[in-house]
Amino acid sequence: MQDPIASNLIDRLQEQIRLANAKGDFAEVARLAVLATEANELLNEARHLDEELASITASLPAFQNSAPTPFASDGPSGISSPDPVPKPHILDRDESSDANALRTSMGLLRSQLEVVMDWSAAGYNLSKEVIACRRPTATLRLFVERIWQVMGPEKLALLHAVRTGRGPLVSRRPEEEFVNRAQNTLYAHHSIGDSGWFVLTHSETKDKIDHIRQAAELMGLSVVVNSADRHESPTSSSHDEEDADQI
Repeated sequence: MQDPIASNLIDRLQEQIRLANAKGDFAEVARLAVLATEANELLNEARHLDEELASITASLPAFQNSAPTPFASDGPSGISSPDPVPKPHILDRDESSDANALRTSMGLLRSQLEVVMDWSAAGYNLSKEVIACRRPTATLRLFVERIWQVMGPEKLALLHAVRTGRGPLVSRRPEEEFVNRAQNTLYAHHSIGDSGWFVLTHSETKDKIDHIRQAAELMGLSVVVNSADRHESPTSSSHDEEDADQI
């Protein structure tokens, strides 16, 4: 069950995105889309924490009768509800390609993981895009969704070859391929739009950067990754910063 106040917030954001899109104000669409993604990520995290607390409480016999009721799960353990598909910021071709300048111009100074995608390197006549959500999980998910949206669903099958240490980066069978055998639970993952595929997000930020780069190389994309206020070349490494999905 979702909090009615939170549900109303998501509905309002989606309506504002629709209105901005109808007006052709794509900068506003991108700004609101990032907020919608972050709001959904926070809701999913709150639901996950509630379930964890209920599990811990249930493990204490003296408090079993007073265990809080967790939010209803939207699916098997580890699966997050499908979020609205946001649109990244689209860069004009004459805008600076420097990631720090782009981030400043977008007002996204607090983003923990940002990706600048150059579609022209893969032969697409599209402007550069920057994906910059507050949580690294949202940035990785949106990066994979953009590959699906622009390059087609068949490309997701190729991304299955990217290994994460916990399974493939994407899968159609998360209940089989995203399993934490030690705890008999599923690693955190998110749906990729309505493609029927899921992306594994249970990893540290430095690992997400590696996964993004591997995926970009497979797709023939040129990307620049910026992490925790550091400018990163496509081949440089990130400092070790853990993401909330490691719970």
